[in-house]
Amino acid sequence: MFAGGIEAYSTGLATSAEDADAWTGARLWLGRKTLLAGSAAMMLLVSSDFTAKVLAEARKATRALTWLQATAPTCAAGAEDTLRAESFEEALKSIILQWT
Repeated sequence: MFAGGIEAYSTGLATSAEDADAWTGARLWLGRKTLLAGSAAMMLLVSSDFTAKVLAEARKATRALTWLQATAPTCAAGAEDTLRAESFEEALKSIILQWT
C-alpha cells in the first residue's frame, strides 16, 4: 500500500492518503509536473496562434479570389480591346496595373 502511494506520487497522481476528486487530482498533477504542464501550455499557445494566422490568411485569400473573379472579365475585355488595336505593350501594362 505504501509502495503504491509512492508510485502514485512520483507519477503525479493523487495518493490514497489525499483522497482526491478529479479536480484535486488534476491540480496535484499540475503541481508535480510543472515542466510538462508548462510545455503543454506553451504548445497550446503556439498552435492556437498558428491556427489564428492560418485562418486570417485563408480569409485574405478568399477575399482576393472574390475580387479576382469579379474583376477578371473586365480586365480581359480591356486587354482584348487594346490587343485589337495592335498595342501588345499597352495591353500588358493595363493587365499589370489591374492586378497591382
